[in-house]
Amino acid sequence: MLNRPTLLVAVALLVAATFARSGQTQGQTDWNAPFPPHKVIELGGETLTAYRTPGHTKGNTSWWLEVQEDGRTYNALIVGSFGVNANYRLVNNPDYPNQAQDYMAMFTRVRSLPVDVFLGSHGRFYGLAEKYERLKTRKAGEPNPFVDHAGYLAHIDLQEGNFQKMLAEQTAAR
Repeated sequence: MLNRPTLLVAVALLVAATFARSGQTQGQTDWNAPFPPHKVIELGGETLTAYRTPGHTKGNTSWWLEVQEDGRTYNALIVGSFGVNANYRLVNNPDYPNQAQDYMAMFTRVRSLPVDVFLGSHGRFYGLAEKYERLKTRKAGEPNPFVDHAGYLAHIDLQEGNFQKMLAEQTAAR
């Protein structure tokens, strides 16, 4: 399942990072529109669907694709980022006035996605090193450690908790 060319993931993350930095419209897709739209691209015979996941940045994008292993198909999501940085200004931010609202909508949206395989822009988001070590010693018939819907939801819970804490602190300080 996860023996896909590293290039596929690298290109998807590069495109996501480009949108995240720009926060602007790309082609005919309005990246600032409410969910959906979903932008579908074909890359090396693979189909990737871009999901707007604004909050971390205006243009934050996560990428959906199907992966197969042993005749089963799994839903994979490569997450841009769901986290808040320590220097974020969620309240009265003139550069991103609806950032808090975008985060709230994003958390609702991503929680509803049926994600089996959770990947991200940072390996620590989904326990890459640990899962890779388990994958190397996995025996026939044992589950793939990268199939981890519970880990995906736990990551959302952690990031949403960090966001809610920061929002409450900044709201109380106004």
